[in-house]
Amino acid sequence: MLHPDRPLAHPEDDVLGYAPFAENLAHSLLSMAPLEGFVVGIHGPWGSGKSTLLNFLEHFLVQSEAEQQPIWVRFNPWWFSGTEELLTRFFRQLTATLSSNREKVLHSTAEKLAEFGDILSGCPLPPRYRIFGALLARICRRSPKDVHKLKDNIRGELEKSRRKVFVLMDDVDRLTGEEIRELFTLIRAVADFPNVVYLVAFEKDPVIKALASLDRDDGARFLDKVIQLPVELPQAEATQLSDMLTGGLMRALTEEPGEDLLDVSRLRILLVDGLSKLIATPRDVARLLNAFTVSHAPVEGEVNIVDLLGIEAVRLFLPGIYGRIRANHEMFTGQLTVYDHADSQMSLKSFHQAWLESDELGRNDAVRAILELLFPKVKGALDNSRSHGDRSGDWHRHRRICHPDIFDLYLRLSIPIQTPSRADMLALVSLAGDIEAFVQKLQELAHRRETTASWISACIRHLPHYMEGCPAEHVANAVKAVLKASGELMTVEHAEQRSSYLPLYAEIGLTIEELLSEIPESDRKATLLEGIVSAEGLAVPAYLVYSGTTEQASREQQIIDRDGLVEAQAAMLGRFRDAADDGALLREQELAFLLHVWAALGAEQEARDWVGAQVQSREGLVTVVEAFARLDWVARPGEALKRLRQFADPQELLSRLNSMGGEMSWTEKEREALTPFVQAMRDQLNSAGQGHRHGESKDQP
Repeated sequence: MLHPDRPLAHPEDDVLGYAPFAENLAHSLLSMAPLEGFVVGIHGPWGSGKSTLLNFLEHFLVQSEAEQQPIWVRFNPWWFSGTEELLTRFFRQLTATLSSNREKVLHSTAEKLAEFGDILSGCPLPPRYRIFGALLARICRRSPKDVHKLKDNIRGELEKSRRKVFVLMDDVDRLTGEEIRELFTLIRAVADFPNVVYLVAFEKDPVIKALASLDRDDGARFLDKVIQLPVELPQAEATQLSDMLTGGLMRALTEEPGEDLLDVSRLRILLVDGLSKLIATPRDVARLLNAFTVSHAPVEGEVNIVDLLGIEAVRLFLPGIYGRIRANHEMFTGQLTVYDHADSQMSLKSFHQAWLESDELGRNDAVRAILELLFPKVKGALDNSRSHGDRSGDWHRHRRICHPDIFDLYLRLSIPIQTPSRADMLALVSLAGDIEAFVQKLQELAHRRETTASWISACIRHLPHYMEGCPAEHVANAVKAVLKASGELMTVEHAEQRSSYLPLYAEIGLTIEELLSEIPESDRKATLLEGIVSAEGLAVPAYLVYSGTTEQASREQQIIDRDGLVEAQAAMLGRFRDAADDGALLREQELAFLLHVWAALGAEQEARDWVGAQVQSREGLVTVVEAFARLDWVARPGEALKRLRQFADPQELLSRLNSMGGEMSWTEKEREALTPFVQAMRDQLNSAGQGHRHGESKDQP
């Protein structure tokens, strides 16, 4: 729900304490009995609630006893343009209101006011001169006696009525300078009408500036001659504005957010230490609520409520700082840890000190409080504090703006396709009680059109954080489900070039290890073995077994005990042999890695024999060479060639490729994958041959 920038109409809606003030002022104005007219100036900053106060005044004046009830005339000069139209509209409004009254004397007064208005509005001289009778008579062809007599008649009839007439003039400070001068000259001309009270609401500075030319460049002095009772609008307290903001915020949320998206203690810090120093008027509150409402709608449930409110406040009230955040997000997102280099820490601190000292609004404390709350990296840089633990998981679960994967949600008003939504993650976790349903959901997500390997990686990487507090049985189910679906998840890997240094199977494997560590140790072996047997692909279970087999894994790092690891190795060997027999192994995306693991499990000769059989066919030969050409864990073709020698003779493979038609027979995709690798094989073989010949020549006499 948007919050229109319009004043409150009923005192019962008051949250700023204006209603008691308006009631007391209305009582005072009704009680006084001025012989002449009376002008009340209601002063307050733009957006502070002047119109609301006038509405409350009208309410209490209309609610007065019958014999005291005044006549109420509303005139908003901002609706009209041009000096002549201001005069004409004012008298028409006044005349129309009096004519509608039942008192006959006021009907007569209305007719005379209409005539008087025609005189004033018909004079072509500047407004500052129209109030003088001699000039009126000369220009309007009326004698001074007639003009003064007409005005005296109006005064007399208003005295007879004994009914007070309240003329309300709002939004005066929105007029042009010329129109402001016209209006205040008009008020001065008619201010002596008895029983007429003018309530004029405006911000003082622009009015004083506009009136300066009417009184020796002293607009304040001219204003003092017109305004008989200046009333300063009560300033809203910070706590009142905070309550107003909090109430509007709760109404703006269509659904009640959970504690992970709305931390009440963080909201209180944001309000007290930050926003209370930026928000000065009710209009500021309305603007911020509207900005929040519009920004929140497309990403509801995907962003942190406190962070969105904070960044929208920065955008509205501190646009310069907002621009710096957008242009330098890496300086704000993430965390500053004890492992960061000292030079990078000093550079980060200098960056944040620079913008803090150059804050154009002079609200350094408020700006710093807001940004330190939103971005812990800022606090770490300015306070020289470092984090010892990884908080990124909690930040992702709480959808914090400081998480690099979440940051763009707050600035683009949409969910980046590289990042799983909170709704996706919660839907996935909710199915952890049913393995098959969990698997189907993973497969569904993997086959969505917009899903990328980066998306899969983020989804799996953040899964443990979303499963915090889940029963151990559900965590075990998640392990089995991810392993079972890993084959389909891996099919997304090669459709995208990722910047991650880890292949996708390794990222998935690390997540499974983290999940396994959260279930009782007595249940881990059975969970892992079931997952290895049921996995549709081989890369992820192979990684899990390999990481437990290598000497790099210390006893403390091992997820299962030695006996369990032996059973897992046996199960994985069984999977390798079955896949080799039924042809599934040749179709695996990570064939080179799988051959390496097969050999590491003590079956190197089995792996060599299988490769030797496969390279007899063109399909097998191209597949094997291509698999080593795109090894994920090495960067140079020369290194991949060393891996290949463990299973086949590169020279023999080159000969077979040439005998099958060579490069001319390759498809475009094969040529793209094989050419650099084959060239590297040729270069190494040629280099080895030249070295051998050079060595022979040295031995000759």
